[in-house]
Amino acid sequence: MTGYGFAAWRERLRDDFRAALGESGRYGGVLMALALGERGDIADADWQVFADTGVSHLLAISGLHVSLVTGVVAALVGMLWRRACFRRFSLPLWWPAPKAAAVAGLFVAVAYGAVAGWGVPVRRAVGMVAILVVALLSGRFAAPSYVLAWALAVVVALDPWAVVTPGLWLSFGAVAALVLASRHREAPAGEVARSEAGESADGAVRTALTDGAGDSLGVQGGQGMPSSGVRRWRGALGVRLAQATRAQYAVTIGLVPLTLAWFGAVPLLGPLANAVAIPIMTLVVTPLALLSLLLPVGLAHWTLAVAHTVVGWLAAWLGTLAAVPWAVWRAPVSPLWAQVAAVVGVMLCLMPLAPQSWPTRFRWFRRFGARIAGFALMGPAVLASPARPAEGEFRVTMLDIGQGNAVVVETVTRTLLFDTGPPVGRRSDSGRRVIVPYLRATGVKRLDRMVVSHAHDDHFGGALSVLRAFPATQVFSSLPAGHKVRGAAQVHRTCLAGQHWTWDGVTFRFLHPDPSALREGWRGKHDKGGSQRGPNSVSCVLRVSNQRHSALLAADAEAPQERAMLLRSGAALVSTVRSDILLAPHHGSSTSSTPAFVAAVSPRHVAFQTGYRNKFGHPKAPVVERYRAIGARLWQSVVHGGVRFSTAPDGIEVQAYREQYRRYWHAVLPETS
Repeated sequence: MTGYGFAAWRERLRDDFRAALGESGRYGGVLMALALGERGDIADADWQVFADTGVSHLLAISGLHVSLVTGVVAALVGMLWRRACFRRFSLPLWWPAPKAAAVAGLFVAVAYGAVAGWGVPVRRAVGMVAILVVALLSGRFAAPSYVLAWALAVVVALDPWAVVTPGLWLSFGAVAALVLASRHREAPAGEVARSEAGESADGAVRTALTDGAGDSLGVQGGQGMPSSGVRRWRGALGVRLAQATRAQYAVTIGLVPLTLAWFGAVPLLGPLANAVAIPIMTLVVTPLALLSLLLPVGLAHWTLAVAHTVVGWLAAWLGTLAAVPWAVWRAPVSPLWAQVAAVVGVMLCLMPLAPQSWPTRFRWFRRFGARIAGFALMGPAVLASPARPAEGEFRVTMLDIGQGNAVVVETVTRTLLFDTGPPVGRRSDSGRRVIVPYLRATGVKRLDRMVVSHAHDDHFGGALSVLRAFPATQVFSSLPAGHKVRGAAQVHRTCLAGQHWTWDGVTFRFLHPDPSALREGWRGKHDKGGSQRGPNSVSCVLRVSNQRHSALLAADAEAPQERAMLLRSGAALVSTVRSDILLAPHHGSSTSSTPAFVAAVSPRHVAFQTGYRNKFGHPKAPVVERYRAIGARLWQSVVHGGVRFSTAPDGIEVQAYREQYRRYWHAVLPETS
């Protein structure tokens, strides 16, 4: 089958699956993700619940699903192969059943990986299966650590960019934690060697002879009496529960540094949620979803209906867990030394129990002392607290959100967000993709105020996502009554010229709009020149200042609004308008930044928040030259990425992301682009 033919077949499979889903309801996207790896139909609210409870990994086709499919097929093939004995020909004598089962499992794993789209976790799982099968066929023992290392090498060789994705780190990290926690575990006499070596070829043959029960068929129990079936079942259940508990502990602890580094959060209720969700999703929902791929649409509809009902029950319970106030521990990005210390701490926490041959004092250390030291080493990463501005100082960060505005202003104890950037595609926005992750990465636990300057979506596009993450935020805006952002805010006030407040010795003051401009802008009246007055004319303009420095956030103010601000300032022009830092009005449009306004503000630094090759041509060349003529330093998000201005008694420190953290794939663009 050609690549095109396979893609067409997969598309038909997806269409049939959607037809079988029909109007299954809210969680049809979850079933689609489990069967075909298509996660685009999962609602944002459901994603958040799954993430906050630590079970979002179950929504991606991963090693768990590949292992399930591979294991079921291998077990069935092995069972049938062992019983394929005929008068003149016996399959087990021609080729051992374990090898036949392994090859069949590998074939199915590869096929399932192709259907699932070959995500990093799938590649890791299939790679490990392939290496184990090769080792089995060649009669060699493959230690789990070697298998994991070879799988990592293959995945990175085929896709070097996988190293910058969280999927690779989380997938391999989880398996590495399991391998580390399972090595050299204290075991009864006669079992130590086996626990060190893992599942050997002898173990595979033994499993084949015993049907996986652990005791040879027909062998009697202790003291010559048949073993009790109930006792065997209870003992096996206890062993399985202990193994599952150890595995959950290892994965939970092992992934703490990685989840903090990638997502800045640790779901504290994750172990409880996974203890319930993994069996349900693995043994009930996923098999039903996969079975539906093999059934006609009519029958598949009923299997999916059952699966959807089970997912609904599970999601309702997970929603209850996610609503617990302390369900998620959020921590800002920690320094590199703290992350390294956390990794060492994880290794100590997962250090297996000491062998019996160790002196008692060393066994005690490895049993308890190492874990105490490990948790202590993880502390700096978990409890990290980034530096804030000093008392009386402030920090202004222009985020790189494309064509729009999004500015974070911080004092020693308070945080304000000015505008929320544009929407991104049909189902995402700058708030969800940039602003909220940035705020959490910098340790912001409470967003005190949010200013939405006006009713253009490149300024309010991410507001709803921000309010979902920080629902208690007070909102200032010039949005008209009935706007969805006003409706979502718990507290809303209309911004008006003259409003001001002080936080930690830093003054915040609105310079625009005045009440008359606000009324005219909402009504859509025309000025004398005939240009339509609309949202831009009522943009909230905010000035932030302390005793030495100031920043002016001009939103989309245009020439008439600039003139109005200068007229209202009158004799107090210097103390009211002049600023060291300026967010260029209207992204550097030719309708703004008039010579009079530029001269009055006289900024030392000017920031343009624009999109790469935006259709408006912002910033305009004449505007750029106008600011250069007064000696201002220009900063463009297209060129410099995010830019941070930090005030201090001796001046203003500027940090540009692309200058400080330049990657080799970052192109150097001209500042007028």
